[in-house]
Amino acid sequence: MTGAVVLLPLYIVLSCIGPGLLLARRSGWSGAGWSPAETLTASVALSLVGLYLASFLIFALDLAPAVHVVLLAVCAFLTFAAAPDLRRLLASTEARGLLAWLGLIALWSVSLQALVRGYSGGDWYWDWLEHFERSRFFLGPPVDGGTFRAYSLPARPPLMNLLAAHLLAVAGSRFRVYQVAACLLGIFAFLPVSLLAGRFAPGRERPAAIAAALLMLNPMFVENATYPWTKLLCVFFILSGLAFYLAGAARNDFPRLLLAFTCLAAAVATHYSAAPYALFLAGHYLLFVVPRARRPWRDVAAIAAAAGLVLGSWLAWSVLTYGARETIVATPTVRDAAAFSAAGNLSKVGRNLERTLVPHALRFEAGASWGGLRDGFFRLYQSNLPFALGILGPVLLACALRLRRRSGASVEPAGGPSFFGPRFWIGFVLFDLLVGIAVHGGEAPSGLAQVSLQPLVMLGVAFIAARFAGLPRGVRLLAAAGLLFDLVFGILLHFRLQSLPWDDPGGAGLFAPTHADLAIGSSQGNWALKQEYGVVFLGDVLQGWRWVPVLLAAVSLAAALAVLLRAAIRPPTR
Repeated sequence: MTGAVVLLPLYIVLSCIGPGLLLARRSGWSGAGWSPAETLTASVALSLVGLYLASFLIFALDLAPAVHVVLLAVCAFLTFAAAPDLRRLLASTEARGLLAWLGLIALWSVSLQALVRGYSGGDWYWDWLEHFERSRFFLGPPVDGGTFRAYSLPARPPLMNLLAAHLLAVAGSRFRVYQVAACLLGIFAFLPVSLLAGRFAPGRERPAAIAAALLMLNPMFVENATYPWTKLLCVFFILSGLAFYLAGAARNDFPRLLLAFTCLAAAVATHYSAAPYALFLAGHYLLFVVPRARRPWRDVAAIAAAAGLVLGSWLAWSVLTYGARETIVATPTVRDAAAFSAAGNLSKVGRNLERTLVPHALRFEAGASWGGLRDGFFRLYQSNLPFALGILGPVLLACALRLRRRSGASVEPAGGPSFFGPRFWIGFVLFDLLVGIAVHGGEAPSGLAQVSLQPLVMLGVAFIAARFAGLPRGVRLLAAAGLLFDLVFGILLHFRLQSLPWDDPGGAGLFAPTHADLAIGSSQGNWALKQEYGVVFLGDVLQGWRWVPVLLAAVSLAAALAVLLRAAIRPPTR
């Protein structure tokens, strides 16, 4: 393994925690009344936003990529300046536990990433390379003149690509560096999932451990952590924004509200599918929170300024560089929808909604082959909303909701039942479900859960984690069996096929995938891209040392399973 890849976690720690913690402490965005989980999540969010803005400024001013080394040094200095605050934060058992579980998720995800020789599954094609090329574009000179297989630069927002560009500049502009960088950025989504789980949990429970175990065994989370695109980092910002909005609105706390909408603007700057979530919370804020504010106009102006800085900087640059029409028309929502008439678009939305909600029959292509089995479960876990929670996810969510109703507990923060009762959550889910599917421009034969609904899935995981300890023991044991099923058919089988090269799978025997298995699920097309662009995967570099990631994955998996089984067999909490 190259030294650059080994040092990446250090670069991310220096860049993505300390600077934001320093800003949070100096701006009142932490301290009294802030839990360690809130402080840690806020620190990461603010660090990422600051790093994005600095990286965008380097690009816009056409500075040399070497300036990113100076930026890393500045981040390191700010981290050391925040050392007293870090020590106070790490004095908390909760903060140490969150960082430990985040490290375990990182070990699991990067170990699986290190086994991949070629991406495959469903119709997932090209995105992994496109986002690498986009990240390199921000380092210059222009890659493909700013056009990425018929998608121009304004087609997708740049936040994660600029973060990756910063890491590529300091660690080397190689695809294996990008793979690990994208993976480590994506798994930050664990922090708001754990934060929301703690908010939903009864009493003073802190279900971070079970939340981590559920995510490590969730095929959607694992696949999106290891497929190097922008969606999981978008989930981090959306759920962080939601968590801070819940707390800020309930307590009439403006710093939390300002941070919430800063996170939501960053989410839209990461992936445009975040727009429905931001719009719903903005509408709720204007209708129900602003009328109670002491200085409403000042608050709205400050939120607009923060969101405008984060998102408006990119949009303004794009309009000045490419024009307003290209900035709007280039997005897949507009471009793909233009191929349909008005009636055709309505019909398409209905079909996409049905495919997303109604579980399709498993598509066992090529008979009962390993490739057909993998691809059928891949489409089920990634594209269908109910089963994105896992094979027993809908049952567990229903049991958790029933337990909440029987206990009389509330899912909203203390102090705000009028804001965050059942009507809020029903409206939030329905609005984001319907609008998220409606704004997708093209047909989705398998469904759209992976495109715009991942935040809802991870919100469901947070709620299940919050109520898991109170479920009957039989239900928890059944849940453990379902999660083991997800592990085998949604994760292990998938990475077994991705670990094989297209040109020489070497399969033989009953349990060995063959070339015909690899032919199912976009493997051939992605392998052709890999050869065309001369891309070297981390799994290629480690081909002779594959036992290392296998061992590390086994160790991290054993820890997650131990937490799951311990939680499953102990008496239920009351």
